[in-house]
Order: sequence, then C-alpha cells, then structure tokens
Amino acid sequence: MIPEYLAAKRCSSSGPIVPGSEKVKCSQCGDVVWLSPASLAHLKARPQTKVVCFDPCAALLGIVEVRVLPGSAEETRQYIEAKRAAREN
Repeated sequence: MIPEYLAAKRCSSSGPIVPGSEKVKCSQCGDVVWLSPASLAHLKARPQTKVVCFDPCAALLGIVEVRVLPGSAEETRQYIEAKRAAREN
C-alpha cells in the first residue's frame, strides 16, 4: 500500500490562511504545520494519512504530486473573496 501524505504549510512561515485552521505536528520532523478545517476532516476520515510539512519534508520524501483537497480549495476561495470585499468597503 502506498502511504498517503497530507502536505501543509509550516506555522513558522506565517499565520493560517483559512479561519478555523489548527496546528498539527509534521510526522517526519516534528515542526508544527497549519491544517484547514477540510484537511482536518480528511485526516479524521483517513487517520492513516501522514501529515508532512511542504518544506523540507515533502521534498525529502520525494513527493512530486500534490493535490488540493476540494474542501480546502473552497475554503481558500471564500477567504480570498472575503478579504477582497473588505478592502473594497
């Protein structure tokens, strides 16, 4: 069975992009990463999934294909639209 990984942004790089994100440890290096609510739901449904940071662990593991979870894409779109609307007002 091919291991499943969920690559995420390290907390040290900035704050969360999506409201409701939580901090989780990278399974490889132990650094703390942000997981959006959709990513947290995916992890709960598939607990065998290993969380890794984008940099450097995803690269070190040779992860070359990255897919955005459908829920994460929608959360990010809504956040960007809300920020844009707030700037226009």
